[in-house]
Amino acid sequence: EVVLVGRVVFLNHMGAAVFLRVGDRTTSTTQLYVRGDAVDAARKFKLHDEVWARGTAMRTRLGELSLRVEECAPAVKTLTSEH
Repeated sequence: EVVLVGRVVFLNHMGAAVFLRVGDRTTSTTQLYVRGDAVDAARKFKLHDEVWARGTAMRTRLGELSLRVEECAPAVKTLTSEH
């Protein structure tokens, strides 16, 4: 089991799944693969939100290390001003 917290730097909705790239204060990012029960929470995330995710490590078909998310929630919501 892996727990990860980071800022959303990329977001892609792909049918029944959501892919996110979560980064830290360095240049490294981790891909999150969200399906099933956690997908509704993941669809509410926006770029630059701080998110918390729990799941298991996996490799994608292309061999990229990712986190298969079982549970996720916003850690800090990013507020933007509307002009």
